[in-house]
Amino acid sequence: MLVALGCGGSAWAQYRQDKNLNKFMMKLEAGAMTYVSNTGVEGDMGYIVTDQQMVASAFMAMGINLFHDFFVGLGAGYNYFTAASAVASAQHSATAYLDMDYRPFQTKYAPLISTKIGANYLMGSPYGNSLKPYLELCTGLNVYTKFRFVNHERDNYSSWYVQIGVAHTQQTVFIPARIGLRF
Repeated sequence: MLVALGCGGSAWAQYRQDKNLNKFMMKLEAGAMTYVSNTGVEGDMGYIVTDQQMVASAFMAMGINLFHDFFVGLGAGYNYFTAASAVASAQHSATAYLDMDYRPFQTKYAPLISTKIGANYLMGSPYGNSLKPYLELCTGLNVYTKFRFVNHERDNYSSWYVQIGVAHTQQTVFIPARIGLRF
């Protein structure tokens, strides 16, 4: 019995040693945000997005994957606000944010819950200072995979994912839909 416990303890220690619980990771995302409604007032300092405008977005975050499930990092993004009929009146914005996501299962297909909290700056705003809070909550599907350009380690956290949710920035509510890579 003691021999079995000793072997079991040794195997568990080896298992824990082989598992890398924390890993530096990078995330790349691209997608679109659809207008839902304005939350500001017309005369308020800030940009009021009209219902004809769509937003194309690209985001990049770098951070640490903790305990296989939880990612926390800092990110930067770019948004391109445009109306379908008037590309010449497009607005550009930059976003800086804290990115957090949680993947509760280590199966090939796993649910994903993510949030971004930060600030969004609209360039060339007619209202002056357009630095506004940015908040995004999303859920989606994460698919673990091995990418050829990533070092093939025993613990591979690389994945691609799709997500949809709700975002609020520039006094406007959007529905973001994105696809992303995590490696």
